[in-house]
Amino acid sequence: MRAKRTAFVLVLFLGYYVVVIGDRAVRLMRDERLPAKGLGAGLVLLAFVGVAAVVAEVRFGLATQRLARAAGDVDADFDAAREAAESAPEDWRAWYRLALAYDAGRDTRRGREAMRRAIALERATR
Repeated sequence: MRAKRTAFVLVLFLGYYVVVIGDRAVRLMRDERLPAKGLGAGLVLLAFVGVAAVVAEVRFGLATQRLARAAGDVDADFDAAREAAESAPEDWRAWYRLALAYDAGRDTRRGREAMRRAIALERATR
């Protein structure tokens, strides 16, 4: 629940940022000077990149939650999770459990890779 609240607050801050920076960007792009127009365009681009990054992270979080509901109870025993993913490479549940095991071991990079694979496999089964 704490993660959801944090995500919600961050999305609110992003919305505020887009409004404020968007206003400044429009003002700069209306300026007659070419460098000002360039800065304004850069601010618009920066806002779009920020929104795209947040949308991607929110989608990832929602997909992870969907898998958590569908997978049911999960343990974080790394060796068992790794063996299950190796023995059933097309089973999204095995990759989901492996992602949780990586997360429990503080290996975020590999955990996210395993979760992306689990999400892709689960989507393919729908």
